[in-house]
Amino acid sequence: MDLKRAAGDLLPGCEYGACRVFDQYGFEVADAAAVAPDQLLFLVPEWRLFVWPTFRVGHRAEWPGEVEVPRPPITLETLSESPRVFRVANFFDEQDAEFL
Repeated sequence: MDLKRAAGDLLPGCEYGACRVFDQYGFEVADAAAVAPDQLLFLVPEWRLFVWPTFRVGHRAEWPGEVEVPRPPITLETLSESPRVFRVANFFDEQDAEFL
Protein backbone atom coordinates (compact mmCIF):
# COMPACT_ATOMS: atom_id res chain seq x y z
CA MET A 1 0.00 0.00 0.00
CA ASP A 2 1.27 3.46 -0.89
CA LEU A 3 1.37 5.42 2.37
CA LYS A 4 1.35 8.82 0.65
CA ARG A 5 -1.93 8.01 -1.04
CA ALA A 6 -3.40 6.60 2.19
CA ALA A 7 -2.33 9.76 4.05
CA GLY A 8 -4.38 11.81 1.62
CA ASP A 9 -7.47 9.93 2.77
CA LEU A 10 -6.70 10.67 6.43
CA LEU A 11 -5.58 14.28 6.55
CA PRO A 12 -6.82 17.32 4.65
CA GLY A 13 -3.90 18.89 2.83
CA CYS A 14 -2.28 15.52 2.14
CA GLU A 15 -4.35 14.73 -0.93
CA TYR A 16 -2.58 13.42 -4.04
CA GLY A 17 0.57 12.41 -2.14
CA ALA A 18 1.24 15.93 -0.83
CA CYS A 19 2.57 14.59 2.51
CA ARG A 20 5.46 12.36 3.44
CA VAL A 21 5.20 9.69 6.16
CA PHE A 22 7.88 9.35 8.86
CA ASP A 23 8.34 6.81 11.65
CA GLN A 24 9.16 7.60 15.29
CA TYR A 25 12.88 7.70 14.45
CA GLY A 26 12.51 10.33 11.75
CA PHE A 27 13.00 7.94 8.83
CA GLU A 28 10.73 8.34 5.83
CA VAL A 29 8.46 5.33 5.27
CA ALA A 30 7.11 4.59 1.80
CA ASP A 31 5.59 1.13 2.14
CA ALA A 32 2.88 0.09 4.60
CA ALA A 33 4.45 -3.38 4.77
CA ALA A 34 7.37 -1.82 6.69
CA VAL A 35 5.09 -0.50 9.45
CA ALA A 36 4.60 -2.42 12.72
CA PRO A 37 1.03 -2.58 14.14
CA ASP A 38 1.59 -0.14 17.05
CA GLN A 39 4.22 2.03 15.35
CA LEU A 40 3.92 5.82 15.52
CA LEU A 41 3.74 7.58 12.17
CA PHE A 42 3.92 11.30 11.40
CA LEU A 43 2.52 13.04 8.32
CA VAL A 44 4.57 15.97 7.05
CA PRO A 45 3.60 18.18 4.10
CA GLU A 46 6.03 17.86 1.17
CA TRP A 47 7.16 21.49 1.55
CA ARG A 48 8.13 21.10 5.25
CA LEU A 49 10.99 19.33 7.01
CA PHE A 50 10.41 16.62 9.59
CA VAL A 51 10.63 18.09 13.11
CA TRP A 52 10.60 15.91 16.21
CA PRO A 53 7.28 16.27 18.03
CA THR A 54 7.34 17.42 21.65
CA PHE A 55 4.35 15.45 23.08
CA ARG A 56 4.79 16.91 26.61
CA VAL A 57 7.53 18.35 28.84
CA GLY A 58 9.60 15.48 30.24
CA HIS A 59 8.81 13.10 27.36
CA ARG A 60 11.84 11.10 26.21
CA ALA A 61 12.30 9.57 22.79
CA GLU A 62 15.17 7.23 21.94
CA TRP A 63 16.76 6.89 18.54
CA PRO A 64 18.75 3.65 18.22
CA GLY A 65 21.40 5.12 15.90
CA GLU A 66 23.42 3.22 13.36
CA VAL A 67 23.49 -0.56 13.72
CA GLU A 68 27.10 -0.78 12.48
CA VAL A 69 28.44 1.43 15.29
CA PRO A 70 27.55 0.13 18.77
CA ARG A 71 26.71 3.17 20.93
CA PRO A 72 24.11 4.08 23.52
CA PRO A 73 20.88 5.32 21.93
CA ILE A 74 20.47 9.06 21.35
CA THR A 75 17.81 10.39 23.72
CA LEU A 76 15.71 13.51 23.10
CA GLU A 77 14.02 14.88 26.21
CA THR A 78 11.41 17.62 25.79
CA LEU A 79 12.29 20.62 27.98
CA SER A 80 9.78 23.08 26.48
CA GLU A 81 6.95 22.86 23.96
CA SER A 82 7.04 26.51 22.86
CA PRO A 83 9.67 27.25 21.85
CA ARG A 84 10.45 23.64 21.08
CA VAL A 85 13.53 22.75 23.17
CA PHE A 86 15.13 19.33 23.62
CA ARG A 87 18.00 17.99 25.70
CA VAL A 88 20.02 15.62 23.53
CA ALA A 89 21.96 12.86 25.30
CA ASN A 90 24.56 10.59 23.68
CA PHE A 91 24.72 12.68 20.51
CA PHE A 92 28.49 12.26 20.38
CA ASP A 93 31.14 10.63 22.56
CA GLU A 94 34.66 11.50 23.74
CA GLN A 95 36.20 10.28 20.49
CA ASP A 96 33.89 12.57 18.50
CA ALA A 97 34.72 15.50 20.81
CA GLU A 98 38.45 14.92 20.36
CA PHE A 99 38.02 14.81 16.60
CA LEU A 100 36.18 18.14 16.64
